[in-house]
Amino acid sequence: MEFDILAIIGIVIVSLFLISIILVFVGVGLIVLFWNAQKIILPRLTLFVVSTFELPIKKVIRFFKINLDDNAYSNIDVAKVDIMIAQLRTMLNKDIFTKVPIEKRAIFIPQCLRSPKCPAPTLPEGLQCIKCGRCGLYLLKEHSEKIGYRFFIAPGGTLIKRMVKKYKPLAIIGVGCPHELKEGSALMEAYGLPAIGVQLKRDGCYNTRMDVREFMDTIYLGIENQKPSNYDEIIKEIQSKWQEDEK
Repeated sequence: MEFDILAIIGIVIVSLFLISIILVFVGVGLIVLFWNAQKIILPRLTLFVVSTFELPIKKVIRFFKINLDDNAYSNIDVAKVDIMIAQLRTMLNKDIFTKVPIEKRAIFIPQCLRSPKCPAPTLPEGLQCIKCGRCGLYLLKEHSEKIGYRFFIAPGGTLIKRMVKKYKPLAIIGVGCPHELKEGSALMEAYGLPAIGVQLKRDGCYNTRMDVREFMDTIYLGIENQKPSNYDEIIKEIQSKWQEDEK
């Protein structure tokens, strides 16, 4: 009897191991399909597989030097796993997000978007913009708050947790690098909050950049009919502030 129990346990362990290996390679295949063919199959199942087996999937990509696009193999390919997870969560959250009233939404912007010469102080609720004009953050803040958002310039994830507990928003927009968006969206998922991510187009934790139009389109999700008539001009003005800082 004891032998039978041990044999059953052994079979279960081996079976789970083999299933895990299969799911890892299924995850790799889903990622390759997502990036090379721009197709997503069963997004919720894909998110579960890729996020659950994230580390072994990344190791397989590194080991076999799998290219996720036409570029030569590099760590960028591994980072695309983070991008995919964040984008899947954004895709699955979008319908719920658009139904949340603007005044119940919050925005978290990383402080690395500010100018290297930024004189703004950091207080308990994040970086307090003083509208020095060295970057476009003050214009983003003014426009976002004008339509009803809470807007925070965050020095780190601890502030995000604190502000979520304090103000209790029902939906979140986060800006960050792929890893931050992946981790942040997982945290918000644990809180039961729909989160939409806007990826930095130049990261590195210092003097970073983002797509202003993508950000602006994101804050108007669900209220597209409320975009001002000079929407394009507003975007150009905000973007120009970062361009001026580069001169």
